[in-house]
Amino acid sequence: MKKIFILILSVFYFSLVLANETLYSLGDNVNIREFPDKNSNIVGKLNKGDKIEVIEIGLDWTKIKFNGYESYVASEFLGNEEIKKGDIGFVEGFTKTFLYTAGILVFILTAPEVIKRKVSDRRYKAGFRQDKVPETIMWKNFLVAAIIALPIALVSGIICWIF
Repeated sequence: MKKIFILILSVFYFSLVLANETLYSLGDNVNIREFPDKNSNIVGKLNKGDKIEVIEIGLDWTKIKFNGYESYVASEFLGNEEIKKGDIGFVEGFTKTFLYTAGILVFILTAPEVIKRKVSDRRYKAGFRQDKVPETIMWKNFLVAAIIALPIALVSGIICWIF
């Protein structure tokens, strides 16, 4: 009887030790769910490299401790290796920088055109009417923004790749 009790106690102890493993998020905006189901409520999000306290590892879902509660994350988005926040590589660095830079530049280039097209007109409540910016000007702004953003994004991608 004593041997069985010690065996059960040791199995329980080792399962607790193995269960308190630490894993890391492999992706950005990984959903943390209330239950192990894709249709379950989302209770939080994980970013790339976030450290996670694991309760139980499953084939499809991993039970984790999140804000003091048991929650679930799809196992495919978790890994053993710690990912440094700056460890993103060329493609991700290039893509994010290009999209943000081009978007900001399109806004900066188009805003004066929109302001120029306000025409005074008393028939409208605001006292003016807004003419649309011609499509050719919009395409020109997109092209100029892309040409300016490309070298900036290339440098950013190289920096992310090297460091």
